[in-house]
Amino acid sequence: MGSSDAVRFRPKEVGEALETLESLRIEGLNTSKLAREGLRTLLPEVTKSEEKLAIWNQFRAGEISEDGARVLLGDEFETMLAEAEQIESAVDDDTSDLVQ
Repeated sequence: MGSSDAVRFRPKEVGEALETLESLRIEGLNTSKLAREGLRTLLPEVTKSEEKLAIWNQFRAGEISEDGARVLLGDEFETMLAEAEQIESAVDDDTSDLVQ
């Protein structure tokens, strides 16, 4: 399924739950928004450690956007960014002592 394809699979009970909630709301229910927000929550949870490292490396190499990396890494994006900045700072400190 491509990134622009609609989510088509709905287990019977999920479809029933959506229909019930939609019938109760006067303004209806934005199932596309629910799907986007649900995926944003679930993607970091189902992404394996080795995949997260590959995603981080792709982000650092400019192969994927920061927004895409943030979606896949979730809260870990900020942690990984801080760690990378600390490492870069430590390397800069170590090498600045050598050049005099």
